[in-house]
Formats: sequence, C-alpha cells, structure tokens
Amino acid sequence: MKKIPAILSTLVFFFLGASFSAISAEVDKKVIIFINSDDVQQQEQVNELNTLLMTKNNVKQKIFVIDTAIEGKPFLGEVNYLHDSYGYYTNFFLPQIIPEVIEVIDDFPMDRYHLDRHGFDKVSQLVTGK
Repeated sequence: MKKIPAILSTLVFFFLGASFSAISAEVDKKVIIFINSDDVQQQEQVNELNTLLMTKNNVKQKIFVIDTAIEGKPFLGEVNYLHDSYGYYTNFFLPQIIPEVIEVIDDFPMDRYHLDRHGFDKVSQLVTGK
C-alpha cells in the first residue's frame, strides 16, 4: 500500500515538470488578417499595416493577410499575402466578418476582432510590442 503514494508523487512531479517546461517553451504566435481586396478601404488598411511593418525585424513570419476576393491583387510588402482562391483558409479559420483579425497560437485561434481602428491599433501593439 505504501508504494501507491510513492508512485503517485512521482507521477505528480513528472506532470508538474512537463507542465512548467511547456509553459516556458516558446509559443508560435501569428496574426492572420482576412480581407476582401475588392474593398478599397481594406486594401488601404493592409498598406498602412505594411508601412508600419517595414521598420520591424522578424515579423514577416508572424503576419499573414488572406484575401477572400474572387481574384487576388498584386501585393508586395512585409506581410505574407495569400489569395484564398479555393477557400481553404476561410474554411479552416471561419472568419465571422471581413475584415477580421485572428490571433493564432500554435495553429489554434485564440482571439478575434474586427479590423477597424481599434483592431488596427491592437495589431500594431502585437507587432511593435508597445
């Protein structure tokens, strides 16, 4: 009977150690922005975000713009631009309103908000750390 508590305490320490190491491990955080580039205002928002990102290092791997328009537009910039011609990303992340920002941690959506002025400011804070 005394072996059971010893085994349990060993298991508890094992799981606690695994939990702490998982917490301290770096998470893969990304920002995914769904837009419809047929809307000029949404194009301007992405261009403004791109201008902000030009001064930041290592953000290209963290910011993705997914275009849901029927035809993709040419885009050059600091963000990763993807035309979702087959609806793969739209079906996977299920944006509720376009334009929408989805914060993703380890490929799971964690937070969603509209890309209005408040949403743009929040994306800027995520990118700049300010």
